[in-house]
Amino acid sequence: DEGSIERLTVDSAHDLHPTWSPDGERIAFISHRDGNWEIYVMDADGSNVKRLTENAVLDINPAWSPDGEKIAFVSDRDGDWEIYVMDTDGSNVKRLTERPSRDWEPAWSPDGKRVAFISEVEEHSDIYVMDADGSNQVNVTSYPTDDLFPAWSPDGKRIAFTSQREGNWEIFLMDVDGSNQVNVTDTPFDDQRPTWSPDGKRIAFFSYRDENFDVYVMNADGSNQERLTKAPTDDLFPAWSPSGKKIAFSSVIDGTPLRNISDEIYVMDTDGNNQVNITNNPTQDEFPAWSPDGEKIAFVSDRDGNKEVYVMDADGKNVRRLTSNPSFDSYPTWSPDGMRITFVSERDLNSEIYVMDTDGSNQVNITNNPSRDEFPAWSPDGKKIAFASDRDGNMEIYMMDADGSNQMKLSINSVLSFDPAWSPDGKRIAFTSYDNLNGEIYVMDTDGSNQVNITNNPARDEFPAWSPDGKKIAFASDRDGNMEVYMMDADGGNVRRLTENPGEDRSPAWCCQAQPVQEFSLLAATVIVVIIIGVFFIFLVRRRRDNQ
Repeated sequence: DEGSIERLTVDSAHDLHPTWSPDGERIAFISHRDGNWEIYVMDADGSNVKRLTENAVLDINPAWSPDGEKIAFVSDRDGDWEIYVMDTDGSNVKRLTERPSRDWEPAWSPDGKRVAFISEVEEHSDIYVMDADGSNQVNVTSYPTDDLFPAWSPDGKRIAFTSQREGNWEIFLMDVDGSNQVNVTDTPFDDQRPTWSPDGKRIAFFSYRDENFDVYVMNADGSNQERLTKAPTDDLFPAWSPSGKKIAFSSVIDGTPLRNISDEIYVMDTDGNNQVNITNNPTQDEFPAWSPDGEKIAFVSDRDGNKEVYVMDADGKNVRRLTSNPSFDSYPTWSPDGMRITFVSERDLNSEIYVMDTDGSNQVNITNNPSRDEFPAWSPDGKKIAFASDRDGNMEIYMMDADGSNQMKLSINSVLSFDPAWSPDGKRIAFTSYDNLNGEIYVMDTDGSNQVNITNNPARDEFPAWSPDGKKIAFASDRDGNMEVYMMDADGGNVRRLTENPGEDRSPAWCCQAQPVQEFSLLAATVIVVIIIGVFFIFLVRRRRDNQ
């Protein structure tokens, strides 16, 4: 019996890594609902959600101190992943580690005097223990393979952890000084993320035994391993309630196909019954477009039945619908002065480019052509709009004045060209072309001359997006199997993969500062701007296992 499911958070973004406060009254978690990964806290019933961290970097891995007064967490705000601590209201942030390697996954000792954590050393990860003020950092595993996810026993005498030392991921136990290391799961499957029950008698973990991750429990010595969740999708990150009567976990248990995945937080009884979803939003949000000042994001959503253009504050608040008609409206783009938004609409039975004020008023068709006109892109000075059209038989790049006049063809290809993107200096246009029967990123001058293929790869490369300083271009590619977001120099050099997950990642959108891409649309997914950092280490683990 899998029981009923109760949801605690209700948001269209990914909510991950639930962690109970010691008194059982609150749950800390990480969410991308405000544009990047931040740490939040809520009451145990899902109410009174409060954001604790607020900056443009990653803040993840929250861990409550035993007295409930502090939360340790991981942040890259100083350039590298380090361990920090703060009060539970988000104040008094203090950095604990300062090492050239990544430090993450803090775990408090039961007496609150020490913190275990993971540090990457010489291309593998070891478990360290330090005093709560960051002093006396000691490597307690010192093994040439990865040791991850330390969890203190309630009596403070042992640490459970995950290790790959026997070829696959297993749960090990050791004394806090690193002695007496023992494999307690001992299966041919991947077993990860041990968490102790409050009485120290059982350990919850998740395991990849039936073609997906499920939550299991076992006795502390590894006996009586029992599967609690049986959904066809991944159930991850179990966390015991202080009473020992409940387990919170992250899941995509709603059973939506991969294209529509949204991680949610659930709570269940320790026997697996009464599973309750505490976060929920089933809609599609896509095509994010930042306003020039970085204060707003326009996007497309089907939350009201069909796809319309919406706008919200950059923190995800004040969502407002701008278009309203029975046809599809999509692909919003802001004018450089932030006063107007172009978008594509099928309200005239074919795709046309419209422009409107940012409050949704004064919607005007500026292409007025019986063919398909799509992918509008403003020039940096706001005087021109590049777009794609099939008015001459195949899809090509065109340019027009901002009022729709003086429409002229720029590209001349035999198959398909679309998705133009202006360089910040207004001198070049990047676009996607299928002239070689696979998607490539081209760059040309704004009069259509000097067209150059800058990706030149047999895979599909699409959706170019210039960095604000014009030195980089982000794009989507399936060169490594599925669509992921990549970045390259503006001349096509130094290609680097930015995302790695089993979903389709595309349509990168830079914000207003010349920083690495950290927002992109997971097309046809339930979120708008998201990086799936919360499950990064799961995918990393799987990849290493598969490559053995």
